[in-house]
Amino acid sequence: MWTQRRDDFLRRVSPTSDDWAPLVASGARTATHVPSALWGAWSTLMGDALGWVGREPAQRHAWLWLLLLPSLLLHIPVDDHSGDSPPPPPSLSHTGRAAAVLDGDFVAALADHNRGVWRPAAHGAAVANRRCVGRAFAPKLRVTGTQRRTLRQLAAGRLRAAPRSLVADEAAPQTVAAWAKACALFPPATPTLATRATVQATFPDELSEAAAFGARRGAPPGVTQDGAAAVLRKASRGMAPGPSGLRVEHLWALDAAGRYALGGVLLLLTWPAAESRVAVCTSQALAVTELLLLRKPGGVQDDGLPRLRPIGMPEVLRKLAATALARAVREAAAALLAPLQLGVGVSSACERIFHEVRAYLAARRTHPFVQLDFRNAFNLVSRVPAAAVLSAAFRELAAYLQWVYGGASGGGAPRVYGWAVRGGGGRGAGEKGGGRVGRQLPAPPPPRIALLAVRGALQGDPLGPLLHAAALWLVLWRLHAEHPGLPARAFHDDVVVVSAPADLPRLLGDAARVGAAVDAELAPAKCVGWMPAGAAAPGEWAAGWTTEGVEQFSVPIGFSGFVSAAVDARVGDQRPLTDPIAAPPRTALQSQLLLLRLCAGPRA
Repeated sequence: MWTQRRDDFLRRVSPTSDDWAPLVASGARTATHVPSALWGAWSTLMGDALGWVGREPAQRHAWLWLLLLPSLLLHIPVDDHSGDSPPPPPSLSHTGRAAAVLDGDFVAALADHNRGVWRPAAHGAAVANRRCVGRAFAPKLRVTGTQRRTLRQLAAGRLRAAPRSLVADEAAPQTVAAWAKACALFPPATPTLATRATVQATFPDELSEAAAFGARRGAPPGVTQDGAAAVLRKASRGMAPGPSGLRVEHLWALDAAGRYALGGVLLLLTWPAAESRVAVCTSQALAVTELLLLRKPGGVQDDGLPRLRPIGMPEVLRKLAATALARAVREAAAALLAPLQLGVGVSSACERIFHEVRAYLAARRTHPFVQLDFRNAFNLVSRVPAAAVLSAAFRELAAYLQWVYGGASGGGAPRVYGWAVRGGGGRGAGEKGGGRVGRQLPAPPPPRIALLAVRGALQGDPLGPLLHAAALWLVLWRLHAEHPGLPARAFHDDVVVVSAPADLPRLLGDAARVGAAVDAELAPAKCVGWMPAGAAAPGEWAAGWTTEGVEQFSVPIGFSGFVSAAVDARVGDQRPLTDPIAAPPRTALQSQLLLLRLCAGPRA
């Protein structure tokens, strides 16, 4: 009877795949940990949902229920509804939510869920309430929100995340202009982009090398049940939730049977069968990403907005599956891409490049040192060449690349969700829903703005760096072939080249030409050259040039005056980090000492 009510509810609330967004990407905020009142209900319901997906992976309603359940049970109610008319009834308690779902009253649970979704009008009033309007302010809070977040991360063992929290960038304004600027970072597809035919025609030798490497590997090992369990066990605490609100802490709360079912779902998403056994609407729901826009340093630009740093937060199930795949191919990827591309699978890659370049320059002081940089490469580099390389060398990645990125065609267009906007959308209240007979479906939550990511690797995807590195590996291989003996090393799109002075103008043009074959746009304004002998730029050099020195991976290389000035500037850059470390009260002295011992940079 309960199963029938659930199935009827899911059919009525989502008759088509277009109705999934308010359910699986509603914007509801979920609790960091499963509340004690929900332990039993959560473990039972989530384990049942994972088992349903494992038994019937082609059933789209099974996946819909799996992605809806986290926010249905674990959402955090909005503390202000001043923008709602009429005001909604009080939110259900944790016990009330569990009772509603277990009793089959799914409409009541969905109504409580939709009331708990953050609304644009509620933000200002909620902040005012937290600031205690009408009461005198204390001269100084004992511990600020940033300090509390940092101390929580230290307590959880997230040592690298704690310094970042102290000097974290502020969020960008949630305005139409800011969203338009963000959309420019994810440009649409154009007819001139790379295709499978153009990539094969431009890089035949490179693709043959990738195919030969795959043949030498033999049968790919793939992801095992133990590997999937290890990924879940080693996942970082405090990992940001994806659009559905599911967190890794929620998965840790499952019992043994639930974790076993979870391992089966993760294996399903990594096996070749995922492409054919998972419905298209399910693949689209798993491929979506939550987008957070942060301000980049540098202040306001000419357009009245700061530069934007997009941070992607993918669905946790997809992120765990991609992490398992990335770990399975990590060593093999390093063997294929190195020594030209050291961005994947190579420990201390930046240090290796730095010391190799210094040794080369010490022996050839008349050879210029050149830094090549590609504009917005992570979001622009074509998926087609990356898929061509990875599908040939790592067959175990082919299914994931197909259902997330569109495979060899690169035609996948996953949604990237921003914030909620004013106005209604979808089906309103008054429609009949599942659960109790005659109950009406509640009004949907506010719609959210979204864009389609049709180029580049997805932000937050654990396999994104591998896609990015594989596409640029083709560029590096071709430059190495056209310039024999040219020492070129790269950490993703940060390319370092040491060349003879006469070859510099041709090198810049060749890098732009070959990069364009994978849709990478060379940025001459960000490229810079320097010669240890202090000579001026050679003729016909169209990029930047310095006679004092350069910074490579934040380490200065050059004459003593340049190095001393760079070190002094770095000390000044440390102030935004060291000053907040000293700010918390004395009760946090142990945490302060730990942060200082990390010797972390401003963006450690």
